[in-house]
Amino acid sequence: MAAVENPAIPKGSIVVVTGANGYIASHIADQFIQAGYVVRGTVRNPKKSAWLVPHFEKAYGKGKFELHVVPDMQADGAYDDAVKGAAAFVHTATVIDFNGDPAEVIGGAVKCGQVAIEAAYHEPNMKRFILTSSASTLMPLKKENFFALKGQTVDENTYGHDAKELAWAPPPWGIEHGGAIYGASKQEQEQSMWKYYKENAARRPDIVVNSIVPDFNFGRSIDPVNTGDYFIDVQDDAALHLAAAILPDVKGERIFAFAFPMNWDIILDILRNQNPGKKFVEDFYGEEYPVTVKPIARAESLLRRIGRTGWISLEDSIASNTEHLKGTDRASNALLLALPLIEAKVPKIPGFELTWADDFMGRRNTLPDPDNWIIDTGTSYPGGPPAWGTWELQTYTDSVKNVRVNGKGNLQITAIKNLTGGWTSSRIETQRTDFVAKPGGKMIIQASLKTPDMRGHGYGYWPAFWTLGSEYRGNYWNWPYVGEIDIMENVNLGDLTWGVLHCDVNPGGFCNESNGLGNSTTCPNSRCPGNFHTYSIEVDRSSDPEELRWYVDGVQYHQVNATQMSDKVWAQTVHKPHFVLLNMAMGGGFPDGVAGFKTPTNATASGGTYEAEYVAVYNTPSYNRLNVTVGVGSK
Repeated sequence: MAAVENPAIPKGSIVVVTGANGYIASHIADQFIQAGYVVRGTVRNPKKSAWLVPHFEKAYGKGKFELHVVPDMQADGAYDDAVKGAAAFVHTATVIDFNGDPAEVIGGAVKCGQVAIEAAYHEPNMKRFILTSSASTLMPLKKENFFALKGQTVDENTYGHDAKELAWAPPPWGIEHGGAIYGASKQEQEQSMWKYYKENAARRPDIVVNSIVPDFNFGRSIDPVNTGDYFIDVQDDAALHLAAAILPDVKGERIFAFAFPMNWDIILDILRNQNPGKKFVEDFYGEEYPVTVKPIARAESLLRRIGRTGWISLEDSIASNTEHLKGTDRASNALLLALPLIEAKVPKIPGFELTWADDFMGRRNTLPDPDNWIIDTGTSYPGGPPAWGTWELQTYTDSVKNVRVNGKGNLQITAIKNLTGGWTSSRIETQRTDFVAKPGGKMIIQASLKTPDMRGHGYGYWPAFWTLGSEYRGNYWNWPYVGEIDIMENVNLGDLTWGVLHCDVNPGGFCNESNGLGNSTTCPNSRCPGNFHTYSIEVDRSSDPEELRWYVDGVQYHQVNATQMSDKVWAQTVHKPHFVLLNMAMGGGFPDGVAGFKTPTNATASGGTYEAEYVAVYNTPSYNRLNVTVGVGSK
């Protein structure tokens, strides 16, 4: 690095770096050692962090790095020994608990920060305190709030306004709750630090405080085996921590480590170019960063002042990350750490564009994303037909015992028999109610699903994947007039899948209600229960006559066309928008009718689980592409 004249802390000084075994902190330690300082790295677990000393001794010789154990970062006086004789304190460690109570996590992060800065102020030799903050302190977390900022400029005084609101929201929580808790904890931690700095300026005018506010970090790890999994260039972030400690005129600043605008589509393009022949997911059609980040130029100028040429490009950073992992036991996962790839879970359909999807990527034992799904509860809609209109026996709940994301990219709906003989299960329906094939176009609604396999103990089980006409929502008494498309129904867990259209009036009418116009088939290559199969409905308004076609694993087994009913009934059933549902009922008219007796029986086993890998809606290009909500993981 370039020599800094009269650095704020003399070369050879001790610099404390907390959480030194972490991805970013290990780079910070490396930058300070390269610049001529001695690093005292604090860790909570000496066994897991034992690699640090031999690593830095091998790179720089003995005496450049010390390991100091701080088992409890929130304990009063936790860093009192660690700071003795130190001239700078870089506080990177924080409380990260995405499953925790907001009071505990946010309070813990603030306490952790307070303990650190108090220790720094108690050390007479201390000159600099640098906090590693986060971009999550800066921007709103809700998508609509984030993109509402389009055209605005953010600066050092900007803090996101909705993280605290989301963190303290009552349950049920969606997948965004853990991120909200983290964002709120980092925001309150940083604001607490600035408050302490101002309140103690007269007592210790010789101490300067700065914060580094980094966005996504990419780049190689210091040690690819020991520093964890990440897809986030880290060297620039570490260098800014060094600059904040040694440049005399950098005082009381929030330094924004934002190199270049990026979204997942840009990263996908880079990965495709760097890895020809590998299969990646389709573009997410990500939006551009909506705001101008004013302090970016300041951060880059600090990098140049300490001898760097400016920001490392995203291309070079990603290449560094993946290349550095080659030859380690994580080499096969190098790209998986960055994005869903190799086998995309939500598939592309030639000639169609993805309109909406959910791949159920989320934390284990959480409810499905509330931005995508409504969870129905009870035994009917409010004021609607009892027993959901089909005489099913279960009570639907929003308990994770009945409906959850499993942390591996699957939705799971489980039917449970209670001690009194009653059943609980779950039913979810999309927030969106606008899925429709436009005139002259086509729509496909598709899911990868696995129904339970109870091997003779499945009487009464009734998993389904279906749609209802949007006019049903809020009315609940206009069935079958609104139209219902049963894309997949399985009753009593037999080796058949049913596709059915309901329409017109009940009883009778063009759809022969209450039976509907249906057909059934076995699943190709493997049994329907216990195996994943792809179930689809194609709504074709480009053909003459217009037609609905049912498929399992790409094999068509049923169709209904417009000549089978009046133009008015077809238009009401097919031309109007629908919403999508997934549920698993227990008992009711359909299972009883197929079995020939009342279900479920005493022999019906509890605990059958219905799983979904994804649900997706596609339209031909004449229908404008809309928002797509998919996770950043793959199976």
